[in-house]
Amino acid sequence: MIPVHLKYQIELLENRLKAFGPDQVKIALFDLDNTMLIGDIGEAVFARLLADGAPLKCTWEEYQSFLRCDVTAAYRLAVESMAGLTIRKVEEATLKVLIQSSHDIKIGNASVPIPKPHPGMQRLISLLKKLKYSIYVISASNQISVRIAAEEFFGISPECSFGIESKTLNKCLSATLVKPFPISSGKVEVYHKYVSSLAPLITATDSLLDEPMLRLTDPTGLSLWVGKNRSEFKLMKERFRQPQRFCFIQRPKNYSFRNTVRVFGEHRSTDVASSTVFAEI
Repeated sequence: MIPVHLKYQIELLENRLKAFGPDQVKIALFDLDNTMLIGDIGEAVFARLLADGAPLKCTWEEYQSFLRCDVTAAYRLAVESMAGLTIRKVEEATLKVLIQSSHDIKIGNASVPIPKPHPGMQRLISLLKKLKYSIYVISASNQISVRIAAEEFFGISPECSFGIESKTLNKCLSATLVKPFPISSGKVEVYHKYVSSLAPLITATDSLLDEPMLRLTDPTGLSLWVGKNRSEFKLMKERFRQPQRFCFIQRPKNYSFRNTVRVFGEHRSTDVASSTVFAEI
């Protein structure tokens, strides 16, 4: 079930939209990592490739070093380092991550969590589809993995999901990335280039870097902050001068996930101990 508070906010939004007639274009825009997913698909696939001995151009330690200094550069580096790999190789690593039964991937002394779908976000997206919203995903992870994860866990078609994209040659990835990069204000550029010139009615993220994306939200709409960092939520809320609602969505406590997939793409069942909280502050 959709938590009462969020369902109420969506009902209010739907009532506000009645003034615009039945032909109103309804778009919902989501970040993927640590928003729709609990965890980061880009990092997990990067770690999976390293653990499997793929010839990447940087190590996990180098990536972490970049993260501490320049997050934007680190996200690009993770994708650029896959240059020379075939598209199929990255697809296979992504599928391997999605069906992996263990909780993490070991890289030296590091443990990289396996991302799982946020159950509250799955329910939310299901509701929005019933309400005839077009759902789009823009992520700073590699586009191949973003599209696979969004489709498998949330039923979002690949052409509606965008990540950092590498130019290809003979079905192999190159070190040249397609601009604009979907990072911070680049997500706004990607949205306007590939999705729409109209403002989304609903946006959701977990990152301060995505403030430009949240500011895309139509003034009649709803913005969602997902995760466990209430201090960042309060900081972002203070920055906003727009009248749209701004809600905090807490990550489920004691989250567990039973993956019953035997063959990729078959029906998944989940066993979730969820205490997802939707609270407007």
